Amino acid sequence: NNIPPFPIPSLVQWMIKWHLFRIMMGAGLIKLRGGDRKWTDLTAMKYFFETQPVPNPLSRYFHWMPVAWHKFEVLSNHFV
Repeated sequence: NNIPPFPIPSLVQWMIKWHLFRIMMGAGLIKLRGGDRKWTDLTAMKYFFETQPVPNPLSRYFHWMPVAWHKFEVLSNHFV
């Protein structure tokens, strides 16, 4: 059983959420402020499936998706 025998203090929960928020926000902002045009012109995912470090068996399929789909993926990445 992995459930702790006592409730996690709300301060600890808040600190974990704050830390995760900062990591996610920082990752998004560095993409937009980094000067790489692939993120601002929404073409980053067009190249991602060719260069990802650990390719998935479905990567080839996703690489050939329409450009509009890749732009949607980048926009989703910015807003998530």
